Amino acid sequence: MALQMVLFDFDGTLVDSEPIHLRIWNEVLRPYGLSVSVNDFNQRYLGAVAPEMARELVLRNHMDVDPEALAGEKDRTYARWVQENPLPLMKYAFESVTAFTRCDMKLGCVTGSPRKTVTLSLKRSGLLEKFNVVVTRDDVNRSKPDPECYRQALRRLNEPADRGIAFEDSEAGVASATDAGVVCYGIVNASSKEHDLSRADRTFPGLYEATRWVIERYGLNKDMLGRLS
Repeated sequence: MALQMVLFDFDGTLVDSEPIHLRIWNEVLRPYGLSVSVNDFNQRYLGAVAPEMARELVLRNHMDVDPEALAGEKDRTYARWVQENPLPLMKYAFESVTAFTRCDMKLGCVTGSPRKTVTLSLKRSGLLEKFNVVVTRDDVNRSKPDPECYRQALRRLNEPADRGIAFEDSEAGVASATDAGVVCYGIVNASSKEHDLSRADRTFPGLYEATRWVIERYGLNKDMLGRLS
C-alpha cells in the first residue's frame, strides 16, 4: 500500500521541550528537598506522562504527597511556563511537517502531553493548521507506551496502520507506535541517545535525515528535498 499518513510525536520530536520538563519538575520537587538529575530524567523518565512519573517519584522517594496532586502541580506550572514562553522547535521540525504536507500526506500529532499546551505550542509555531488530527493525553485512558493513542489517531484519520509511519524519540513512544502496527522511525536526540530504540524500523540522527529518507524510500514528491536544505 502507498504511504498516506505521517504521525509525529511532540516532545523531543517536534519541540525541544524535554529540558524544560526537567526544569519544571525540579521546581515542583524543590520544596520536598528533591531533584532529578539530567541522566536520571533521560534514562528513567523520558517519554513518561506526568502522572506516571509522579507515581514513581513518590514511591522511590517515600514522599508524603498524593501522586495526582504532584502531577497536577507539575502540569499547572508547566502550563504557566508555556503560556509565557514559546517552546523551541526541534531542528527541521517545521520543514519536515511542511514537506509532508506538500506531499499530500495526512498528518497527525500523537503525544502524552496535555492538549492545552500542545495546541498552544503548535499554533504559535504555525504548525497546528497542518495537522489533520492531534491526539493528546487528555484523549485516552492509557498513554504511551500503550498503543491506544496511535490507534485513536488511525481511527480519526480513517487509515489502516500499514499506510502510515511514525517518528518517535523515546522507547515508550516507539513501543506505542509499533504495538499499534505503525512502522516507526526513531529520532535520536541529546536526551534520548541512551534509550533503546531497537524496536524502531530504522533510526536517524534528526528529522532532516529521516524526512529525506522517507521521501526517497516511499517515492514521494522529490521536489521537497531541495526545500529541506
